[in-house]
This record gives sequence, C-alpha cells and structure tokens, in this order.
Amino acid sequence: DLIPVTHPQFYDAGLVTMFNHWFDWITRTADGYIAISKTVRDQLRAELATRLGPEQAAQRWFDYFHLGSELDLSGDGSTVEPRLLALFTDPAPVFLMVSTIEPRKNHDYLLDAFDRAWAQGSNARLCIAGRVGWKCDALLERVRRHPQLNRRLFMFNDLSDTSLEHAYSHATALVFPSHVEGFGLPLVEAMQRGLPAMGSDIPVFREIGGDFMAYFDLAQPQSLADLVTQMETSGQFPAPRAVGDWQWLGWREASAQFVEHIQRNLEKAPAPPQRQHADCP
Repeated sequence: DLIPVTHPQFYDAGLVTMFNHWFDWITRTADGYIAISKTVRDQLRAELATRLGPEQAAQRWFDYFHLGSELDLSGDGSTVEPRLLALFTDPAPVFLMVSTIEPRKNHDYLLDAFDRAWAQGSNARLCIAGRVGWKCDALLERVRRHPQLNRRLFMFNDLSDTSLEHAYSHATALVFPSHVEGFGLPLVEAMQRGLPAMGSDIPVFREIGGDFMAYFDLAQPQSLADLVTQMETSGQFPAPRAVGDWQWLGWREASAQFVEHIQRNLEKAPAPPQRQHADCP
C-alpha cells in the first residue's frame, strides 16, 4: 500500500523518509505494478502521474489481485486464553476488533463510539485484540483508566491463533474503524467464519465487503454507536445482504490470480521505453 505516502502522520518520520526514497526509486525503475486491491491500484496510478507526469505514467501498466485467506488459525496446539473464554460465557453481545494497536487503526474512535453506546444504556462488550504497536501510549492509558475496563471493555495483546479463532467464532460482530487500509485482512478472516463486519466507510472496505458489511462515518462516532445499539436491540445485523452468502478466495486462488494478471499484462504491454534503470540505493 501507499499509506506512508498518503498518510505520513501515522508513522515515524524515519520510516516515511525511507519509504519515499524507496518508492521514488521504484517509480523510475519498474515497468508495471500489481497491487493488493483495486483501491491501491488506483492510488498507485495517481501517485505515479504526480511524480512522473501523466505521459510517463501511461507507459507503465497497472493491475491488482486480491489477497487470499484460509480458515487455519487454530492449528498451533494452544488452549484458549481463560479470560477470553470467560468473556464469551455471558450472553451480552461482544463486538470484536482485531488489529495492531497503532494510530491508523483508530481505536480512539472505537472507544468514543462505545462510550456513547454505554451512556445510552447498552450492555454490549468491546473486545480489542492486537499487539501493541507504536504511537499508542495515550490510547493504552485511556484503556487502563477506563471505568468499563474488564466489565464491558476488554483488551488482549498476546492472543494465540487458537484464542483468536475462538473470538472470531463467538463474537457478535467485527468492528474495524481504520482511517486507511491497503486491504483489511481481519474483515476477510471474520466474514469467512460467518462473523458479520462493521467497517469505516472507506473505498477498500466497500471493495471487499460490498453489501455484506455495515459502514459507519469516521466523522461521527455516534454512527457506529447507533449500529451497535440497533443490532443489540433487534438481533439483526444492519447490512443489505447476509454474510453467509459472502465468499472469498483462498491463497491458492489468490496466487493463481496474481500470476495470471502478470502474464496477461506482460503479453499485451508495449515494449518498455528505453530508459536507464536507477541503481537501488
């Protein structure tokens, strides 16, 4: 993805500088590009047009394939985390978020939304699962001081694959409020297991989830709070189509798609322009 270019505020300055240096070399070197989503492909084409000019960008080819996902998380032989196991013995709904804890994933928005839902009387629980990343000290302190911690708010930072599988299999819905993604694998992992997903209304999530997901406005935490309370009250997931009808490809199919798209573009691509390829720094 191009997130260090398009959203540098979510990363350390050193990584942004290094990524831009690498990407500048790639723009002057590669003859074609294959991305992990249609959304990223379009961003990539636009970025090359900005850096090289439309005429030079038009001499490259651009394509995409979708990442695969398999239902294979529980094969590590471990047992389910006891605290997580206890969480799902209560009949109140559990909304699950799976991601590294870092600013781009937008956990603060998630807490804002659930604070609103709890203030309105919701009994829903929020389960945050993910390793601690970067630029998240304030968020972690907010969780540690939260009055609902270990009552309606739970955080797990080192779940095994077996425990994660248990969470996917027993949660009420996945919530994924990212500011920006190149793909969004937790959405696929959840929906493959029949777990409905609520996501931020960004293009790549629309690409993956279509009418099978529910979407909320990142400018309005109340929009997610409303989805949570609506599902809690009605027992119905607020999406136009049932997640049970949604299908995704596995890694074998994804690999075949990747190779096919490269071969197709190489066969139809014009001879590459005569240009001196830059040395990799």
